[in-house]
Amino acid sequence: FDKWLDVTELPIEAKCIVMNAETLSNITRAVEEGKPVIDKDITVIGKLKSGNKPNVFLQVPVGTPIKDLIEKSGGIDGEYGELVIGGPYTGKAGDIEKDVVTKISGGAIVTIPLPEYKGTLGLLVCACGANEERLKDVATKMNAKIAGVVDCKNIEYPKGKGNGPGKCKTPGE
Repeated sequence: FDKWLDVTELPIEAKCIVMNAETLSNITRAVEEGKPVIDKDITVIGKLKSGNKPNVFLQVPVGTPIKDLIEKSGGIDGEYGELVIGGPYTGKAGDIEKDVVTKISGGAIVTIPLPEYKGTLGLLVCACGANEERLKDVATKMNAKIAGVVDCKNIEYPKGKGNGPGKCKTPGE
């Protein structure tokens, strides 16, 4: 193969497809059982009464309240910061009372309370991590003043990805 994709290219342009175990299982169920994708595998972790261990739920029906999965995981242990839907890098803040499992849900993280930040922060948007909207959201929840926002010099738009693996040696480079 030996082909690096441009940040705007998809794997199919390198004559490849990318599939994870859940996708392969869904294909098998669709072919062998005629079952459409109406459920999702999801992991719940974080500040839970059951401890900070992954709680994996397989084939959860789409539309299941995230709150129900948190309760099945032991419930939230006291005060918490926020619910993150997705992963730690690219996840988005969620609403425990409203969010449900969707076809693109992969995880739910209950965070510790966010510390208050007394001061001013500069935000660095990096293709390897959170986007500008998410960084501003976290800074605001920490009561921080935002001095400014700068993009990593390797970030390329429209997709907000870096321009190739191994290019970033230090933050912002």
